[in-house]
Amino acid sequence: LNPQAMAPLNQRYLNHRGATDVITFQHGEIYICPAIAKQQSQQRNLPFAKELLLYAIHGWLHLLGFNDKTNAQAKRMEQHQQKLLEQLYSSS
Repeated sequence: LNPQAMAPLNQRYLNHRGATDVITFQHGEIYICPAIAKQQSQQRNLPFAKELLLYAIHGWLHLLGFNDKTNAQAKRMEQHQQKLLEQLYSSS
């Protein structure tokens, strides 16, 4: 989705203002904002495809029951994200 479509979803379902990179719904939908991925990939000096894959992995982990609401949860989720990202991105 573009940022203009992502912002209302972020406000309605997460009560956060503005667009976000990825939103996951428990019934299996993952919405990714490529414009934010492009911006973030440039800021982090990562390939755009790797940034997009990171968002998809993040969404998948949410569907598997991972959460990132607390610092401990976020750290655990990030560890899994990075491991999967390196495995999947290096094999592509």
